[in-house]
Amino acid sequence: YLCAVAVTTLSHLGMALVAEGFWTGLLFRTMAGIGYGAASGICLFYNILIYADSSSLTAGAVGSAEPGKRGATLAVHAMLGYGGGFVGPLILGVLMDRLGGETVVNWELAFGHIAAIVMVGPLALARLKPRGLRGDRDAAAD
Repeated sequence: YLCAVAVTTLSHLGMALVAEGFWTGLLFRTMAGIGYGAASGICLFYNILIYADSSSLTAGAVGSAEPGKRGATLAVHAMLGYGGGFVGPLILGVLMDRLGGETVVNWELAFGHIAAIVMVGPLALARLKPRGLRGDRDAAAD
């Protein structure tokens, strides 16, 4: 993905700094199209992988739960996943409105809130990870 973005960025720089005629302009515009196409294709493929991984994550969450609480675990798992997908764009939209509309800096700040929330995830997992679940490698060593 980053390579595709780099190709697109270089093509825009080339258009601004180097392109002097039709052929160099066509070359740099083609590079931009290839970069955008590759980045979009990679994002779509990543999206497919996320859906493919969903069943194993759900099975892991339910399998790790206490037998009497598996239904509640599945409900919380689904609520967090789908709730985050619903609330995230709302927060982004509210931030954009509060910051004064669509500017580059406002988009960076709006997407920055997503990065901040994502960085909290590993900390929450480390804090909330149950110890000694059946099937854990560390529990087998004890």
